[in-house]
Amino acid sequence: MIRAPLTAYVVFTTLGAAAPALVHAVGGQCWVWLPAHVPALVGGLAFGPGVGVAAAVGVVVSDLILGGGAVGWALAPIAVEILIYGLVAGGLGARAQTRRGLFGALLGAMFAGRLVYAAAALTLGRPAADLVLDLVLTPWPGELLQLLLVAPLAAGLRDGVSRREAALGEG
Repeated sequence: MIRAPLTAYVVFTTLGAAAPALVHAVGGQCWVWLPAHVPALVGGLAFGPGVGVAAAVGVVVSDLILGGGAVGWALAPIAVEILIYGLVAGGLGARAQTRRGLFGALLGAMFAGRLVYAAAALTLGRPAADLVLDLVLTPWPGELLQLLLVAPLAAGLRDGVSRREAALGEG
C-alpha cells in the first residue's frame, strides 16, 4: 500500500463534496448513477481508509450544507453507507496486491455499504420491500459503472503514485 499524499485527501474530499452537488445542480438522478459513492470507493481503494473516509465526509457535509436528495434522518443511511464504502474499500484495498485483488476489495466494500444502508434504513422504519428497489433495481446503471470503472481507476492512481515515488527516489 502506498502512503496517501496530502493531495489525495484534499482531492478526494473535494470530489466527494462536488460529485453529488453537481449532479443535483443539473437535475441528475443521484439514486440511479450514484456519484457520491465513487470518490469514497476510488479514494479508499487507491489510498486507504483515511482518504475514503475523507471523501465520505465531503459527501455528507456537502449534502448538509448545499442540500441534496435526502434531508434529515433520511440522509443517515446514505451517510453511513458511503462512510463504510471508504473504510472497507481502504481496509481491503490496502491488502490487495493485484488489480483482481482491488476488484475483490471493491465488491466487498459495495456489499458492506449496501448491508449497512439496509440496516440503517430498516432501523429508521423504512419498509423492507422498498430496499430491494432502492439498493438493487433502481441504481443498477451506477452499480454497473462502479464495477467497470472504479477498480481500474484506483489501480491507475496507485501505479501513477508508485512511479512518481520511484522517480523521486532515484533523483
